[in-house]
Amino acid sequence: MKKGIIWDMDGVLVDTTRHHYQSWLKILTGIRNDFSWEEFTSSFGMRNDLIIPKVFRKEFPKEELITIDEKKEATFRKLAKGKLKPLDGLVDLLKALKKDGFKMAVASSGTPENVKMVIEDCGLTRFFSAFTNGSEVKHSKPDPEIFLLASEKLHVPPSRCVVVEDAPAGIQGAKSAGMKCIAITSTHKKESLKKADIIVDKYEQLSPEIFDELMGLV
Repeated sequence: MKKGIIWDMDGVLVDTTRHHYQSWLKILTGIRNDFSWEEFTSSFGMRNDLIIPKVFRKEFPKEELITIDEKKEATFRKLAKGKLKPLDGLVDLLKALKKDGFKMAVASSGTPENVKMVIEDCGLTRFFSAFTNGSEVKHSKPDPEIFLLASEKLHVPPSRCVVVEDAPAGIQGAKSAGMKCIAITSTHKKESLKKADIIVDKYEQLSPEIFDELMGLV
């Protein structure tokens, strides 16, 4: 029986939060000096076309949104390249899951350039059969679209997919897609992740058997 796991990227596979925050601070130089960590994390995981008006506190025409988006993400890649590593315990878990027959996909709200750079930089490409990014969907998380697209690319039905997330918007999207969800407390406190089926603090707490149990396969 086919079974799949869909992983968010930022904060789930790799801790990119500091680099994303620093890239926002850079493009806000001379515009805002009060962009806090709390404000940043409240929208982490959403697409930039939704974040930018909140961050800049004004609306932009589509062409200007695209320009700001590209500048911000190019800044992120410059800051992060060569400095990223998988979260502790992740690689061992991915090896075990792949050996156990799980098909795995990445579902990131980020740009295709970011997904490619981060996954390749951290040596994780070999674990995944499919990749989805924010440019492939019309709606950002918490909409389920990106998870349903990942499920389609894996050729695994949503009822046989588990999503691994770190943010409330992602958890809501996973549940709306009809998928089980495991949350890791890498970027948000446990209280804000309570809608997930399982919440863990580290990947050593997980095993293929736990994923199987969540899908009712054992």
